[in-house]
Amino acid sequence: MELFAETIAEELDFRLEAENMLDVARSLVELGQKAYVVPRPHPDLVTAGAGHGAPAGFAFDDAVGIRAAGLDTAALVGRG
Repeated sequence: MELFAETIAEELDFRLEAENMLDVARSLVELGQKAYVVPRPHPDLVTAGAGHGAPAGFAFDDAVGIRAAGLDTAALVGRG
């Protein structure tokens, strides 16, 4: 159980995931690989656990809320 708890804590530490993203991006640059793009993590949004400082968003089917926020639902669906 202790190992499980440690593993879960590591998996939910998004700082580690951000480091992994940067490592992969560096590797792709070193290899001259330009077909893949690795998004840059936003340091202010990367935390040690789930739910801490996560940006607010919308449920996929919350068309009313999305429109109320001034977003174009047709454009969002087209991009998706």
